[in-house]
Amino acid sequence: TKDRGIMVSAFKNRVELKLNWYVSQVQGADLQDPGNGARARIGDEVRRAIQFAYDIQTHNKTDGYNYTDTANPNDPNVYAYQPATGTAATWTQADWQAAEVQAQADAAAVLKDMASNPLTQAIMKAYQINPSTYSATNTTINYTIPTGLQITSDTLSKGTEFEATLRPTDNWDIAIDASRTFATRTNLASSVSQWITQRWALYEAENSASSPGLGEMRWFGGSQGNQVSSSGLARFRRNAWAFYNQFEVLQGTMVPELRPYAINVITNYRFPYGWVKGFSLGGAWRWQHASVDGFDVMQITPALSPSNPAIGAFNPAQPYHGPVDQHVDLWVAYQRAIRHVNWKIQLNVWNALDHPGLVPVNTNPDGSIASYRIQDGATWSLTNTFTF
Repeated sequence: TKDRGIMVSAFKNRVELKLNWYVSQVQGADLQDPGNGARARIGDEVRRAIQFAYDIQTHNKTDGYNYTDTANPNDPNVYAYQPATGTAATWTQADWQAAEVQAQADAAAVLKDMASNPLTQAIMKAYQINPSTYSATNTTINYTIPTGLQITSDTLSKGTEFEATLRPTDNWDIAIDASRTFATRTNLASSVSQWITQRWALYEAENSASSPGLGEMRWFGGSQGNQVSSSGLARFRRNAWAFYNQFEVLQGTMVPELRPYAINVITNYRFPYGWVKGFSLGGAWRWQHASVDGFDVMQITPALSPSNPAIGAFNPAQPYHGPVDQHVDLWVAYQRAIRHVNWKIQLNVWNALDHPGLVPVNTNPDGSIASYRIQDGATWSLTNTFTF
């Protein structure tokens, strides 16, 4: 944290001015990951890809990678995938064979990544993913989210603060403070970012026998329908890729629900003479700029199918702002000495101009309000103070 400031005092301390600049940066701050969602998705994606690749190579029937050409009783082969197009009534032996070539190429690409990609290997080690536990009767390859594992980012906060204390007369005090604040998140954990972007590039690669990749490998069985609804690309894009883009597009933008500007003015006047001697009147005005309460969305990757809609992310160019927050406080007091006791009675009215109601806090991507807070309206208090 870097903090610099200057202070000026004049007219026998009747005027005091302070100006302060600060920059605070925290590296490796924990990023919110409710329910271990992103951490679980990373480990789950790696272990399932390996598991299904083994299923394809072994034509495991339990997991749905064992098909026969029922229209051709003379074909003794088993196949991991159903043909990509057509129907059972039109599939030929050549269609089945082409599907098998594709299946084995897909599986080989996954296992090549497992054997040669240092990032994948690091994740396997951290998540205790052990491919050797796979067998024909126990195909599940387990994973464990590492204890204490956090997805991190850097946070940056900077701002300017101004304070002024004025005393026009001996009985009149005025205090003004104003601030400008900016806070953002940057630098999603480099290993996570690198692995997700690299994995996405592999998933997007063409998948064929001549140019194998991971994206078209069918998860949870080799049925024709799974080539779109449950391919590696489809699942990755709606899990880890979606998480990554939600963070990536907001890097460098103001964090939500932070009000960038604030002003407070407080004044109090004490009556020194006449029948009003001992009375004082005061008030305060508190103002905060509207905050960003949500964002519209933009498309990151197009839809694959009705069951795999487009992947979107918040659009920082189209934020939704909440209302300006401002309040007025008022008070009146009377003070006098009674023998050796100083007595003071004061009436405060907080939020004097407010009315009870609901104030928006968060906004959904479609512009509707996601949540509210309750505004109580004006409240008051009467206090008696005795000082001995």
